[in-house]
Amino acid sequence: MWTCSHRQERCPLPCGSPCIQLPCDVRCPNLLECGHQCPGLCGEPCNVPCRHCASADLKHQVVDLILQLTLEDHDPNDSPLVALPCGHSFSIETLDGYLELDKYYRKQDGVWTEVAPLSMQLVDGQTNKSCPQCRHPIDRVNRYGRILHFHEVYASERKYLHKTTELVLQSQQPMACSSPGEAMAVKERHCLEQVQQQQVNLNTYRNTMQSATELLLNVELLEVHLVCVAQALAGPNTINAVGLVKRAKAIEASSRALCAAVSSHRTEGQVLVLALKLRLLLVGSPGDQFADKPSIVDEMKSLVASASSSTPNEFIVQATKLVDAAKVQLDKPLTQAEKDEIYKVFAASSTHWNSGFGGHW
Repeated sequence: MWTCSHRQERCPLPCGSPCIQLPCDVRCPNLLECGHQCPGLCGEPCNVPCRHCASADLKHQVVDLILQLTLEDHDPNDSPLVALPCGHSFSIETLDGYLELDKYYRKQDGVWTEVAPLSMQLVDGQTNKSCPQCRHPIDRVNRYGRILHFHEVYASERKYLHKTTELVLQSQQPMACSSPGEAMAVKERHCLEQVQQQQVNLNTYRNTMQSATELLLNVELLEVHLVCVAQALAGPNTINAVGLVKRAKAIEASSRALCAAVSSHRTEGQVLVLALKLRLLLVGSPGDQFADKPSIVDEMKSLVASASSSTPNEFIVQATKLVDAAKVQLDKPLTQAEKDEIYKVFAASSTHWNSGFGGHW
């Protein structure tokens, strides 16, 4: 349990949850075995080496990466130190900036005043936090518990996603297993309600986890549906393909809405490409279940036209090729002018393309 003599409250959440206790910037008042005051931070274990009694190697270790101060030259009264599990120690300014603590808590006049809501952007594309000196993973540091535990819970959600995806691939049945973050989210909500911390959005934490997991799972499900549709279209009976296509389009619609809500432009691009691949399968299908091929191609054009202008360029290229391939199926390939219009509008500042591509679409 993280305790601090300068704050009356304790974090009410169970261990392993993103902590909501505000950081303390005061130097630890305890004395080390050598008799000198601990150079560490209040609320952390007293395992920071003493600058007076440490070995020569430790004294010359850089603890402030901003001012390039060594342990021997650094004054812990100005900035207490934090010891990492690997044995390296750094000033709180160094680690606060390195771990972006100001994105997880809010300051006013140099004082930590409240926790900041957790968002998907804090973990999107990031790896586990590690020591800036030796790259050893950082854990069990009370001051950064909100950061470290949020990444750990997100990693657990990703493992849950992969487990669920494997089960979907095996049985294509709804999963009965529970998400590892569900019980923790419920506990956090109850605790925050009890301590009446109204400045925290009680639903943000769980909504963030659900949004990230749902988007990743939807992409996996769309890929599974593509395989299933291709197999169904290749068989003698295409009735199953109709139901699969209907479910895939429902997943597309919910995914696009969720991408827009959380500004996940990369996932939006992935969903767009998968949607176009699905319709390309239908354009090339030999049966009569999807006989109106020109309408399907028009639908592909509409999907591209309704995409956000923030969609990454790599998905723009793929989308163009897929629409071109569909038009080739109808002996109507894209002209170079149409391709130029696609790139031109994608580069525009407007959010959506309301006027189409030069009137061609």
